[in-house]
Formats: sequence, C-alpha cells, structure tokens
Amino acid sequence: MRRKRVKVEGGGYYHLVSRCALKQFLLGEDDKRAFVSMLHRIAAFSGIEVLTYCIMSNHFHLLVHVPPNIVPGESELLMRVGMLYGKQRAEGMRQRWDGYRKANLGTVLAKEQEQLQKRMGDISPFMQILKQRFTIWYRAHHMGHEGTLWQGRFNSTLVEGGGSLAAVAAYIDLNPVRAGIVNDPKDYRFSGFGAAMTGDKDARAGLTGIYGDITNDSGKLVSAYRGLLYAKEPVIQPSSGKRKTQPQARKMLLPMLLRHRIRAMTSGLAIGSRSFTDSIYAAHRYAFSERRLCAARGESLCPDWGGIQLCSVRHLRKNPISISP
Repeated sequence: MRRKRVKVEGGGYYHLVSRCALKQFLLGEDDKRAFVSMLHRIAAFSGIEVLTYCIMSNHFHLLVHVPPNIVPGESELLMRVGMLYGKQRAEGMRQRWDGYRKANLGTVLAKEQEQLQKRMGDISPFMQILKQRFTIWYRAHHMGHEGTLWQGRFNSTLVEGGGSLAAVAAYIDLNPVRAGIVNDPKDYRFSGFGAAMTGDKDARAGLTGIYGDITNDSGKLVSAYRGLLYAKEPVIQPSSGKRKTQPQARKMLLPMLLRHRIRAMTSGLAIGSRSFTDSIYAAHRYAFSERRLCAARGESLCPDWGGIQLCSVRHLRKNPISISP
C-alpha cells in the first residue's frame, strides 16, 4: 500500500521529479520544447507558480510554489479553462452554467464548479494533468510508441523558503552541468535559468519568486543566483577510487556541493533548516516507521553558507552525496 503524499496546508514549495519509463532517453529537443510550453499552460490552469525547471532526456525537475488556499470564483475558473482548453471550451462552459441558473439547477452548477476547483492548487492533479496531456502529445508525434511514458509515481520534496529554496533551484538548473551536457548552466535552453538568460518572461518571473524584493533589479537577481550556480572552489575528490560517496563531501561549500548529486534533494521528503525539517516530521508522523520514536534530526549536507543550512527529514545514509567523476 502506497503512503499518502506529504503536503502542507496553506501553500508551500515543492521539488517535483518524474522519470521516463525504464529511465529511457525518450525526450528530444522538440519534445522538451513542447513540454515547457505545456508546463506553463497547465500551471496557469492549476494556479501553481513554476519557479524553475529542467527538462532532461529521461526525466524532468520542477520547483513550484503552491499559493495559499484561495478558491477561484466563476470568472477565474472560466479564465483558467480558457488558458488550458481554449476560449471556445470556456465559452461553452459559461453558457452551460448560465443554463443551469435559468433552470434553477444551482446544486448541479455548484457541484460542477467544485469538481473543477479540486483540480487546482494541488501538486497531485497538476502533475497528473501535465503527464497525461504530454503523453497524449508524445504518442501523436511519435508513431509506434506504446505503453506508458512515465515510470511510477512522481517524487515530491517539500522545500523551505529563503536560502534553501534558492539552493534547490540552483541544484535543478545545474542538472545539465552535472550530466556533462554543458559547462555553463546558461547554455541549456530547457532549464529555468537558461531560458531566463535568453529573455524568456515566464522563466524570469519564476526566478523572481525565489528572491522576492531584490527582483525589481534583474541585475541583482542574476548576481545573487550566480553565487550559487558558479562555484569557484576546487572539487574535493573521493579518498578512495572504489567509492563515489564519502564524508569529505560535507566539507564542500554549498556552490560546489550543488554540482554533485544529492539524494536529499529528491528523496529527503523535506529539505531546509533543522527547525523546518523537525516541524515537517512532527506534522507528518504517519509517513515514518512506527519504530522511529525520535524527532527528525536531519542531516547537515554542507557547512552553513550565507545562512543556508540544508537538512533532510529522511536519513539517507547510503550514498547521500555522489561525487562526480
């Protein structure tokens, strides 16, 4: 029996990851371009803000913000339907709802609107719509493709705001660097940072959602984010050639650490300061083994860097950090 997904009431930040079936490299450049376009439309429909993203050939990462629970009214619902399904579909829905009112079918109208509202402001229906609609598009453009496109459930990790959020965003935008596809993250077109550097308005708006007040000055935004994306410290090599994981990795400053694979970013359940991870553990005790009686201790992944401390709820003792070759 699969466990209930951990979410927070009143809005929050999430790192979402989904992989292609059997980890196959199925997504070409045209596919990635279509995915990004679809992503922004579905996010607008769902009322979810995409802060950054990275679409790779066999998986994708999203960093999203789910705003506080605000139930959209009728006009907002119709506008969102038009964004995703087109103006004709939205107009047909408006006429149907007007017909319900004229026929005194207020209960039917309320139920239909409620069902639509349930698809918004929640990462689960958001990811379901995104993956299903892209699968339909992919099959239409890749004749002969059969079976599922995606592997299992998507991973979700709660992220604390502030510095932790910026660190996770940089980790996502550094995916193509870790994979050896590019040397500079700005050169990868299918990531939030790469798209922002080409002037993409949606991508730039996403990055402003990470840094808040300073985003009125795009120069400051780029400067602040570059501090995480561009490491100047030398890579600490493993002490043994037999292992790619080693405790010395924790001595790396955050910008250098982000250039290596960190399991807590995708499997830590929640990532942020120690107080944040403790609070998530306390509020979601059901997600842990009954034998675990202690509070979340977290795992410090790196020295404190600019006030940023990264801890995870889950104890990922096996290969928590994979050192790049």
